[in-house]
Amino acid sequence: MDTLEIKQLKTPSGFPNTVFCINGKPIYEYLSEWLAGAPDSLQFILPADDLAICWKNVFDFEPDAKFMKYILEQKQAITPILSCPDDMNFSCLVLVADVIRQNNVVLWRRIGKIDHSKEDEKAEALSGLAQYEKYTDEDWDRFGEGIINYKIGSDEWNKWLWGKHWYEESYRRRMNYRYPFYQNPDNTIWFADCRFSFDAKDYDMLVERCLRDFE
Repeated sequence: MDTLEIKQLKTPSGFPNTVFCINGKPIYEYLSEWLAGAPDSLQFILPADDLAICWKNVFDFEPDAKFMKYILEQKQAITPILSCPDDMNFSCLVLVADVIRQNNVVLWRRIGKIDHSKEDEKAEALSGLAQYEKYTDEDWDRFGEGIINYKIGSDEWNKWLWGKHWYEESYRRRMNYRYPFYQNPDNTIWFADCRFSFDAKDYDMLVERCLRDFE
């Protein structure tokens, strides 16, 4: 059985960082091995010792934290693990693990990089409050004024959307567009068939600690 920990280390680049350690080895060392000889399009990931763990209870924007918490609660999901340290809103570099729970074991089957080139900005923009065909009665009570009074995509719509309802819009975009996008394995450039196996109890305790304590 493999072990997964989070440790504060002084990295080879000379600065401290909070990193995943698998079997006592920092994940950036694994990344260096996996990406050795990889195409130039992946080399920018290295040295990778500055990447930030995504498993946090606080992001710059609360919808991102709520989105991350939702993914970590799933028994099977392509799960963000590392991201750009300065732009943690899932729009920059995002490394993911293909995670599945089997009985008392949590498997990381492979690791890759989200392929942002396949994202559809127009589809994402229409996946939030503009997706009124999925409104409940409560949604119509809360947000119907925007659909009734403004043309979707207009300046008036955007002012209403991001002024009064930015939280709901951001979270719905995460859940209605980004989550399904992540769960399609064709939207990830896979570069490591790692096959790590972690004890489920220990794994759950680590996730719980991250969501409780890690900012």
